[in-house]
Amino acid sequence: MSVPDDQHYTFVADQIKKGVVTPFLGAGASLLDRPANGFQRGESLPTGSELARMLATVVKYPDEAGLEDLLKVSEYFEAVRDEVSLYEELHGVFAIEFRLNALHRFLARLPAYLRAQTPARPPQL
Repeated sequence: MSVPDDQHYTFVADQIKKGVVTPFLGAGASLLDRPANGFQRGESLPTGSELARMLATVVKYPDEAGLEDLLKVSEYFEAVRDEVSLYEELHGVFAIEFRLNALHRFLARLPAYLRAQTPARPPQL
């Protein structure tokens, strides 16, 4: 796989401008600009494996080899406790006021920029 260059980014930007490409963010989008000390509950968002390890610690997950498997750990959590307890634990992780990163700010400004460039097009969702 080749590394994108300036030509690639110019092409993608033109396609966004034309309304042909809609940015789609993956799970790693919130990791940009994250503090060097990684996931800190109440301050930043976790990766899937960080969330799995946190949940595993709470319920004393017995399988050392599966500590980073979010699906298995969350299923175990729900089986040992209950669905409400899992929801409450996840709510405590995700219902926070976290700092927006450069990607979030860029995408928040993008609709106004696109309207100024091409007023006839509605903003992308």
